[in-house]
Amino acid sequence: MSQKKMEAYKNAKKNKKELEKKAKKKRIISWICGIVIALLIVGGCGYLVYYTNVVLPKKQSEQSSTSENSTEDIANNIMNILNNSESADSTDAATDSASDTASDENAADAASDSASDENATDTASDSAE
Repeated sequence: MSQKKMEAYKNAKKNKKELEKKAKKKRIISWICGIVIALLIVGGCGYLVYYTNVVLPKKQSEQSSTSENSTEDIANNIMNILNNSESADSTDAATDSASDTASDENAADAASDSASDENATDTASDSAE
């Protein structure tokens, strides 16, 4: 054998225990990682089966009942708002017409008051002459 081969053989013989320990550690780590990955895959599949068969039907039934109720509630709220605004508009219109009539009466009273004041001053000035 050549000198290089002999030195490589001696080094391998010296480090045999250390190399075996490293190989054993790698093997154990690979087994542990493989088991963890397998558990994650099996657990994920099991969760998906449970989720699609148990959780989703419950959520869908709850959503449909709540969406029906919420749609009805929204429609009722809109109708109440519209009814209240219509009644408020009719009340405002009645109030506006009443206030318009009252202001027209006030203006007529003020005009008649000023006319009577002018007549009184005219009469007073005529009698003074």
